[in-house]
Amino acid sequence: MTQPKTPANNQPLISVLMAAYNAEHYIQTAINSILSQTYSNLELIIIDDASTDSTWEKIQELSDQRIKCYQNPGNLGYLKTCNKLFSSAQGQFITFQDADDWSAPLRLETQLQHLQKNEDILFCGTFCAKVFNPKLEAEYTYPVTDKDIRRQLARGRTSLFCGASIMFRRKLLEQVGGYRELFDRIGAEDIDWYLRALDVGKACNIPATLYYYRQHQGSISKSHNSGLSAISTDIAYALYLQRQDGLRDAGEVIDNLNQMLTPITPGNSKSKPSLAAQLLAILLKDRKRDRYALSLSLTKTLAALIASAPARNIIAHQRKRRSLKIKSFLNELTP
Repeated sequence: MTQPKTPANNQPLISVLMAAYNAEHYIQTAINSILSQTYSNLELIIIDDASTDSTWEKIQELSDQRIKCYQNPGNLGYLKTCNKLFSSAQGQFITFQDADDWSAPLRLETQLQHLQKNEDILFCGTFCAKVFNPKLEAEYTYPVTDKDIRRQLARGRTSLFCGASIMFRRKLLEQVGGYRELFDRIGAEDIDWYLRALDVGKACNIPATLYYYRQHQGSISKSHNSGLSAISTDIAYALYLQRQDGLRDAGEVIDNLNQMLTPITPGNSKSKPSLAAQLLAILLKDRKRDRYALSLSLTKTLAALIASAPARNIIAHQRKRRSLKIKSFLNELTP
């Protein structure tokens, strides 16, 4: 991994990472929002992931020595492109900027100052606003302190950060690594990453709306709504719970999650639904994440499924789960 630069003016260098794909209508706004930051000692590293529109041409139209741009010879997907960006970053602090979003002018300066004043914090995010059209915005808030973040996580909430707003110390990347290819093209790679980062140290959110997320037809979140993608967040959380139990999470031992779980994902019509497929359908029907009702028992069930634990009579138990003691239910899942 590239070693960080030490600027002559002793201001730390911030690496801003941007993966771009077919963002011709938005990318110049995204880039300009970084180049116009009140904090200027930054490098903006952009990788165009073999766009089929004029994204690459739009990138090249902008001239600034802080921009470093590259193009993948073929489409690698968001996760693998981000991992290439991680490897290219030279800054002591690293953050993101999605190609179809934009940042408030004070964003980088505010986050950097907070991290410099709080040496025990390894990474921080900000509040964000989702922009559905030029006139409609919805503000999204997140738990602010490390204590509150972990309290919400214990309740089953995984939407703890605006992922693209996170700024982190370089040493965190060295400890946690990049995104796990387990989540390639199914989403939730950022959630899995910050849950693993929380295993390492403290985090926080700055209670100010400094990131603007553009919600449109081609946005990533809209494409992750079916098949295995529909449960990718649950998978990330299940793996987190495995680690909390002192276990080696299944993501470290499974080479291809898509290959393992796609055949048992509800909606797969290639074969007759298996016991595991029926179980997974029940889990998805029962969960209500917005009300923090992804219970320990449900997530443990999915974790056991990922780890290939026997699913003895789980469906019968699951249908009666309200009358069962959780401890007894979990014991049934133990391999």
